[in-house]
Amino acid sequence: MEDDLIEELIRSARPVSGNRDMRLTERAKRELRALHEDESELGLIRQSVSLRKPLFASLAAMLLIAVAIMALPFVPTQATAATPPLLEIGQDSGAVSSNKLAELALQAKNLSNKGERASSSSIVVEAWALDTEVADSHYSSQVTPQLLTINRTPEGGYLRTVQVLDDIDPQTGDRIPNPATGEVIETIRVDAVDDPFSFEKGAPTSPLQVEAFLNSGCPAEGEMFGWEAINAVVCLLLEQHLDGLQTEALLNYLSTIDRFTFVGRTVDRIGREALVFLGTSPTVSDYENYLLLSPVDGSILAAETIYVGTNRPYLTPPAVTEYYAWRTI
Repeated sequence: MEDDLIEELIRSARPVSGNRDMRLTERAKRELRALHEDESELGLIRQSVSLRKPLFASLAAMLLIAVAIMALPFVPTQATAATPPLLEIGQDSGAVSSNKLAELALQAKNLSNKGERASSSSIVVEAWALDTEVADSHYSSQVTPQLLTINRTPEGGYLRTVQVLDDIDPQTGDRIPNPATGEVIETIRVDAVDDPFSFEKGAPTSPLQVEAFLNSGCPAEGEMFGWEAINAVVCLLLEQHLDGLQTEALLNYLSTIDRFTFVGRTVDRIGREALVFLGTSPTVSDYENYLLLSPVDGSILAAETIYVGTNRPYLTPPAVTEYYAWRTI
């Protein structure tokens, strides 16, 4: 299968991820070709997929296998995909600042400045991404978030476990008990020899160094606007905790880029008050990224991607296609 076709199939099946507009690496293309040619290599491929796409490995594998079995019978369950309801974003009731990010950057100094957190602490994040089954123009989807726990190993790799969480009602956003809640559905260990991390160093404490750092692990295809920056931040926070000085530098950097704007206040998926920032890009018209920050100390609580286009028949815009809510900050 040609590289371009592989890439198109993946992006069509999952139109957005934390890194939707990133080009596939040569290693990723080799792994996907190997999977297409030999499904027995699935286990190895799943372990070598980058940590920055925690919900992507299973989907890519299922997608390429599905290409070969598309002729099998399919029973559609609904004509449009189920997605979580949009967050309600209201006006900020706090003091109005001409530069909300600069204000939050100052508050970020209240965070711990123990740099060892980046290499020693577990990262725990609730995550959900749209995953549809497609056949005969019918689509099915369920809103079942997952709990990702990522631990760095002393040898320089990581261990990731994935657990089932309660479902989310697509209409109300209420949690629906799931009998499988808490069940570990995936455990992956990746060793240092497999080059598991996108960011080789800790995040900088100077805003002047942040853009080069973000590009080193999650490169933008050109200028980094709000959309690209949020993609990179998601990649980073799936690998590292940020201390106060690192958070301050990141927020001060974000305050300087185009298409990154404060839009209001909300409550995130796990009940925390948050200030909401919108990230867009002149090269991405169908999707918007949102970054949710703590109004108390500027820490990054969550990120969401919203579909606003018109060419996905199984989505009614605007529609949530992915979210991350960090439980450890």
